[in-house]
Amino acid sequence: MAGNNIFVLKEKQIESEGISTLKFFPESGKIFSFKPGQFVTVKVGAVIKAYTITSSVGDNFLALTIKRLGNFSNALCDLEIGGEIEVSGPFGDFCPSDDGKDIVFLAGGIGVTPFYCFIKNSIKAGDFNKNIFLFYSNRTLKDAAFFEELNNFIRKHSGLRVIYVFTREKDKISFPAEQGRMNMEILKKHLGSLENKNYFICGPSEMVNELGGQLKTAGIGGGSVKTEAFF
Repeated sequence: MAGNNIFVLKEKQIESEGISTLKFFPESGKIFSFKPGQFVTVKVGAVIKAYTITSSVGDNFLALTIKRLGNFSNALCDLEIGGEIEVSGPFGDFCPSDDGKDIVFLAGGIGVTPFYCFIKNSIKAGDFNKNIFLFYSNRTLKDAAFFEELNNFIRKHSGLRVIYVFTREKDKISFPAEQGRMNMEILKKHLGSLENKNYFICGPSEMVNELGGQLKTAGIGGGSVKTEAFF
């Protein structure tokens, strides 16, 4: 997509507490192509911020899943239907390569968006040909975006496993989940061996740095670990 394009908000969908998916349609009528895991920058007024694309490849709209986290994101979530944004991109290369290794996604909160997009598009394209493990950390179940959709993906594809990790869940839940902060003990419990896998970490910078450091200490080389952090 060359330069900047104007997109118009047509639909909103609540994903979880404080998280919404906004569907923007291009004013020009033409949508750009992208790879799952990429992001765009959004400009409203003089402020610019990056958001991961959560559309499916081939959609005629741009979907952005946004958490209320700061003034700009709050304003986007409150944007009225018909409101306009200026979009640039897509950017980034946070995309698994097809090298035959199992994929391990480590997501903190809204950091699940690139992984959700990759899984959804892999299923749609029919090329779900490797094991994918998604470790998905949230404070509580009500904070987890895409919960029902991810569970539907699990039922359809035996190669996908989603391991929910909750740091502050006090209510009894009806499915197996890990409690506390994500760590190598939890990963080893579900992966067996940490070796011969590609790791992708996305979430708050503290979590990304912590898990990246733990993987390094465990002997997982830097070439097998890709990260994206937000502040």
